[in-house]
Amino acid sequence: MIELVKDKQKSNCHDCGVNPEEKHIEGCDVERCTICKGQSLSCDCDSPRETWTGIAYEKELLYCEENNLWVKWNDGWVRCSKDDDGATHDLNAAVKIIMSHE
Repeated sequence: MIELVKDKQKSNCHDCGVNPEEKHIEGCDVERCTICKGQSLSCDCDSPRETWTGIAYEKELLYCEENNLWVKWNDGWVRCSKDDDGATHDLNAAVKIIMSHE
């Protein structure tokens, strides 16, 4: 069964170690740029530090849940129902859609 965002346990950032609701530390490879949405570590934007939510890919996971984007492995990733055995969030689809709207 899929673990939904509302049921996930919040934790410290696995790279820089900050607590949920704190700003990432400079050089963190998890932090996303608040302007271009790329990895802050490798972008040149002059953006403010991102706040760690406590859940990796939270925005994308929520987008999947709200828009019914699920996949499972079947000799490659295939679309499926949330209730299918092996179903998981389709993060690749979510990122493509989110990025196309920003």
